[in-house]
Amino acid sequence: MLSARRNLHASYPPAYNWPMAPPYVQPPPKQLSKHRALLALLVKHFRSKKILLVLLIGLILASIELALGQKYKGQCPYRPQIPLFLTVHGIVKFVACFTIILAYFQARCLENFRYFFELMLINIVIHILFGIFFIVWFILGNVWIWTVDTSVIQTTDQTQTSTYCENTLYQAAKHLLIVHYILFALTPILGIALVVYKILRKRGTIPAEVQTGDYELQQRW
Repeated sequence: MLSARRNLHASYPPAYNWPMAPPYVQPPPKQLSKHRALLALLVKHFRSKKILLVLLIGLILASIELALGQKYKGQCPYRPQIPLFLTVHGIVKFVACFTIILAYFQARCLENFRYFFELMLINIVIHILFGIFFIVWFILGNVWIWTVDTSVIQTTDQTQTSTYCENTLYQAAKHLLIVHYILFALTPILGIALVVYKILRKRGTIPAEVQTGDYELQQRW
């Protein structure tokens, strides 16, 4: 009986100790080129809700400028460039706001679209072109408005076309320029304050959602 048991055990192959599978290590995210890394930052910018505030301010200013430019068209013969400046500036702002809406929609809803990268690149190029035109036109507007000779201009006698300019138009144009100065000054100040706030709140750490978003963009591109 004992020999039979030995023969039975001998008929089975010896147990084999299979090696343990190594633990899964997530591969490091692939490195992006400088251009695509910059584009990834811009996509995150257009995804943020801060862009909606910029859009709201832009639409309000564009509406005011376009309305003033059209309402008082031809009512400043002393400096006819003022209503022209307001009209064109308002139109440019409306078009720029439309491109911001497109960029926000693309960044939010078309992440998995095959040509997502190309669409965002085209939108950013359009933004740059409008930005250049906006700066040049804004400088011209400053020249046209601030070089008005206050000792010559008058706002009462419309028959004197060489010196007449509608007072509401002239004053509104000046104050709109001042509003733009304030916004230009507040933008970097608020940006620095936001960065400092995030550093103090997340000292030495990176929010998980930022890491996830960056990794997803890297994996996609």
